Amino acid sequence: MTMEIAVLHRAACATVVDYRCRARPGDPAVEERHRDLSLSYVRRGSFGYRSRGAAHELVAGATLVGHAGEAYRCTHDHHGGGDECLSFQFSADALEALGAAPRPWPA
Repeated sequence: MTMEIAVLHRAACATVVDYRCRARPGDPAVEERHRDLSLSYVRRGSFGYRSRGAAHELVAGATLVGHAGEAYRCTHDHHGGGDECLSFQFSADALEALGAAPRPWPA
């Protein structure tokens, strides 16, 4: 799987990352983990997202909340041509400062 990762902004409280995945149907899904709490926006394409025993299909315009430390797998079984996501990743210190720690959204 080919993933292009560009860090657009990095600060102590948050990082903004542009992900461009070129995976194709048949490419193996690899288990990954969210490093920080994140809010991601699918800008182009689509992909499968599996976490907590549930499967979701994400398409352009979808948003995804990722919880720090949580495992997930992205699949591309029914989608070709790749996808692009813009991810806003927030440090635990930033969330605590906002009074939202440890989980601002229900799990």
